[in-house]
Amino acid sequence: MTKAPADMHPLTHRERQIAQDYARGESYQQIADNLCLAPSTVRTHLATIYRKPGVSSKLDLRDALESPSVPGPEADPAVPARPSIAVLAFENMSGDPEQEYFSDGISDDIITALSRSPWLFIIARNTTFTYKGSSVDVRRVAKELGVRFVLEGSVRRSGDRVRVTAQLIDGTTGGHLWSSGTTAS
Repeated sequence: MTKAPADMHPLTHRERQIAQDYARGESYQQIADNLCLAPSTVRTHLATIYRKPGVSSKLDLRDALESPSVPGPEADPAVPARPSIAVLAFENMSGDPEQEYFSDGISDDIITALSRSPWLFIIARNTTFTYKGSSVDVRRVAKELGVRFVLEGSVRRSGDRVRVTAQLIDGTTGGHLWSSGTTAS
């Protein structure tokens, strides 16, 4: 049984995709692989998905998705008037999984520094890090997050040398606007 339409919140694009795949019989792992997510993230999304239309089984979910009373995905967020940036998690290219904290720290520091500016709109770390570890189309990321620019980069550490590179990408065209790299000992 589903809730009355006035009580429901619409599913996001990602939630609707997960719900449809799950209702078709795909496993958590298959959905996770298709969407470049962790299986635990799929389970977390499904808990929200079940709550929004008020269903309790896969069959009810399938029926709710086919029902016209279940709201479709929310519209993509509007891009703010001030410059808006999503800083993606920098990729750890050192080959050492223990250095992951270092590359995450670089991304955190950039987000913190940029968020201090009242002239910029910066997406929160917890939001941008949901794309971590997956190969993404920055135009899709910009559209989903409602930003104009995406900053991505990488960190390579070898011995006492560190190389950090960053690229600022226009989220509407996918074109590089600026890039930089620096090596430090």
